[in-house]
Amino acid sequence: MRGWAGIHAVSADLDTPYVIHWGSGAISPDGQWVLNQEVDSWHEQLSGPGPLGRTYWLFGDIIATNTTTDEIIRFEWEANITMSSRPRLTLPAGPIWIDSHRFASFYGTWAGDTKIGDIRNDETTAWEGIRFEDSELSLSPDLTRSVSFGRLYDLSDHSLVQEDLVGTDWDGIISVWTLDSSLFADVVTDRTTGTVTLTIFDKDGNVVAVPLSVMEGRVRLGQWSPDNNYLSVTLSTGETYIIDIRDEVIYDLCIHDSVGWAWSPDGTQFATVLGRGQSPIVVVDFDEWQPYIAAYHTGPVIIWRTTGD
Repeated sequence: MRGWAGIHAVSADLDTPYVIHWGSGAISPDGQWVLNQEVDSWHEQLSGPGPLGRTYWLFGDIIATNTTTDEIIRFEWEANITMSSRPRLTLPAGPIWIDSHRFASFYGTWAGDTKIGDIRNDETTAWEGIRFEDSELSLSPDLTRSVSFGRLYDLSDHSLVQEDLVGTDWDGIISVWTLDSSLFADVVTDRTTGTVTLTIFDKDGNVVAVPLSVMEGRVRLGQWSPDNNYLSVTLSTGETYIIDIRDEVIYDLCIHDSVGWAWSPDGTQFATVLGRGQSPIVVVDFDEWQPYIAAYHTGPVIIWRTTGD
């Protein structure tokens, strides 16, 4: 979970949350590594009418820290971005884990290049044909597709898979892929009516299901279950649902303010934090729908890690 001092954990051996990494960062899929990047920025105010100015961002080395052994690997990195005062400013995406051993992030001037770092050999290599311009970038686990600015791309040549949007750009929502890369979920917003629709697509951008729509508010995407069938979602009004894609059923969990979501690796349980502030960490047996309070915490659940993995 994310907490006041960084990334926290609870375990069967110690049910009091404890710190496994001081600070924030991107945690690897196996929960063993956290990425942080050295960043510096400053603002220059320009003369003339209106809010004229430039913000300069310098992105330095990326540091990988092992949450079990405290081993640190430093990757030499150099990127810079200059942004003027205009609406809808956004930084590129990165660093992003592409599996439990490799990560990718933008490199050079204004995300002009992309590189991959490998913690197994401390090496950095170029990744041709992809640019991390969009902070809402999502990569399929098999690295054949990406969603950026609401559009679906083929990663082999970065061509558009289709012209139609598969999401809403600039909405702060990142597409969520199934582990087998066959489906992804995103939210499509009709900015004329304000209708927000949860939509399931296949990897070619075809609509597979439209489970729910709301007239106002937001739909927060959770995670797909390990069997690629169940998707958790939470509405801005607090309701939390599990979408069963195979049987086309929506389960109302009758819980409110679910903060973060993580499935157990075998898919038999899920964990979430209920409410804001010091709230219960609830673990639910998915077969029996039996909830248990594991501990209490103040931040969202982000990942489930099997001891020893």
